[in-house]
Amino acid sequence: MTSGRIHAFSDGVFASLITIMGLNLHEPHGAPFADLRSTLPTFFAYIVSFVLLATYWNNHHLLLHAVRRVSPELM
Repeated sequence: MTSGRIHAFSDGVFASLITIMGLNLHEPHGAPFADLRSTLPTFFAYIVSFVLLATYWNNHHLLLHAVRRVSPELM
């Protein structure tokens, strides 16, 4: 088996994780900057999580490009 199927599956898993992370973001209500200031720690944590997940995805993507054939040991 080639690595195309496992590559597509892993891309789908990472896309699902990013989507689930985005579902937890809510827009602040009320005065624009006063409410935004209270949500900054949550927003900063989301940005850090997104960057880490994107880094993991990129490394996994590069690793799977080096795979020629998927073996049972890889699975």
